[in-house]
Amino acid sequence: MMKFIRKEILIGAAATFGVMCLLAVGLYFLLVQPRSIELRGMETKLASKQAEIESLSPETVKRLKAQAEQSRSDLSKYMVLAGQQGELSIKLRQLAAENRLEGFSNKDVSGGLFSDSGLQNIAEQRINITFSGDFVTGFAGFLRAVENNHPAVFVDGFSVTHDVKDDMRITASMESTIFYEQKGKK
Repeated sequence: MMKFIRKEILIGAAATFGVMCLLAVGLYFLLVQPRSIELRGMETKLASKQAEIESLSPETVKRLKAQAEQSRSDLSKYMVLAGQQGELSIKLRQLAAENRLEGFSNKDVSGGLFSDSGLQNIAEQRINITFSGDFVTGFAGFLRAVENNHPAVFVDGFSVTHDVKDDMRITASMESTIFYEQKGKK
């Protein structure tokens, strides 16, 4: 005995199937097709870059690597290179000791990537540096040493309070910024 399917159910199922097919086609053209076109463009760029790299002579590659290392060396005067972030804290502590500062501490406050896409491998880190010591030999000398430091430490601002008992003794808090290379990006 064969059961008959009602005409309304068949029409509803066919309409649902048709809507789903249209939805699938629409999603393909909205999501998959543009990415496919973008992927083909990237594959073309990759092939041209690989052909360019393969056409370089060993002497040219050697010269370009030397130029890149020289540029990284020049950059190290202004920013902390990847893998060297811990060295800056030690260097600042040494500068504080050389200027006979007491209670030196530095604390990372915030940081982040630049919004400029040309600087996507560089981030900034804000540091709060606190210490106490003599105004003339300690604070002034430390400030000069920090400004002449390599990599550069940019002092954004500072607050100084004098000791009640000794006018030459101060407690200072400096807001500073450093730039550093993102890890893994060379």
